[in-house]
Amino acid sequence: MMNCPFCGALISTESTFCPYCGQKIAKPAAPQQPDPAVEEAARRQREQEEAARRQREQEEAARRQREQEEAARRQQEEAARRQREQEEAARRQQEEAARLQREQEEAARRQQEEAARLQREQEETAARQRAYEQQQQSYNQQQGYNQQQSYQQQAYQQQAYQQPYDQAGPQGPGVPPVPPFPPTSGGSSDFSVMSILTEGIPLGIANFVTIFGATILWLLTFWIPYLNVGTTIALNTMPIALADNEAPEGPTYIFKDKYRKYMGEYFVLMGLMYMAIWMASVFLIIPGIVISLAWSQALYLLFDKHLTPMDAMKESNEKTYGHKWTIFLTGLVFAIAFGIFAMIVLWLFITIDVMFLTIIAVLLLIALAMVGSVGINAVIYRKLCK
Repeated sequence: MMNCPFCGALISTESTFCPYCGQKIAKPAAPQQPDPAVEEAARRQREQEEAARRQREQEEAARRQREQEEAARRQQEEAARRQREQEEAARRQQEEAARLQREQEEAARRQQEEAARLQREQEETAARQRAYEQQQQSYNQQQGYNQQQSYQQQAYQQQAYQQPYDQAGPQGPGVPPVPPFPPTSGGSSDFSVMSILTEGIPLGIANFVTIFGATILWLLTFWIPYLNVGTTIALNTMPIALADNEAPEGPTYIFKDKYRKYMGEYFVLMGLMYMAIWMASVFLIIPGIVISLAWSQALYLLFDKHLTPMDAMKESNEKTYGHKWTIFLTGLVFAIAFGIFAMIVLWLFITIDVMFLTIIAVLLLIALAMVGSVGINAVIYRKLCK
């Protein structure tokens, strides 16, 4: 039984026409059998679609994984960047702290140097004050002594004039004679050419080994930078120790560090002196000689009294005032006398005609000239500045 597709009446399945509405009833088509090739193609298509879907899912998963890894890498880079910034900030803080510490240490060192300089200036001022007081006291004593000698001389002359009358008068033998007054002597009377030569040459010869050895060491090490400055200063200031009757501790004393301590002051002093002497020598040489004699003690005062270059030149000018002729004549007499002696010695060795002995004689003469000049400079410095 089935329903009519047109009127809906219930009719038999075998009916060709509907008994109610008269319409022809079409028989339903028999079901068709599926095609295996079509099904296989559909299956393959479904598998391809499934594979494509799975590939898309895998790609999506891989993309998400890459995004996660990229995010993790960015986080790591950000963390590393922050760590580097923190380390850089810490390093800068350390450098700033170190810089501040260096500045504090430099300020403290400068304060100590300033305090030491002020102390040296105070000590130098006190020493000058004491020296001035001693000079004033010595001057007063000399004045009193000269006045006393003058009174004694007047009394002696008066006694010598009155003695014949006193012996003949009622007074008897007369006034007892007054002893003659001793000769007076000043502080600068000992500063003469002969006294300087007679004291300086033996002083230099007594330290011949030290002076000659130090000169040889200076010649051997003059090519070494920075060290040669200290050895040159030590060799030039050797008269300071000899002036105090303190011989240097062997020729190797020129390598001590203390001679390089005032290297800057040495170059400043030499530059000022030689520049001024050269400019003064332009005016017919004599002013240059006078200035060189006036400043001849500046180098010794610079290292012995620890004065500044300008103060050392000023002090040397004051110390040599009135004694320049004596210093000049001393050097001139020593040069002439030693020149005559050297000519005689060389003539004797040349007549022997032995080159080796002549060379030794020349070296010994050079050493003797240096020894004598060092001893003479030491005595001049002792008499003027000590």
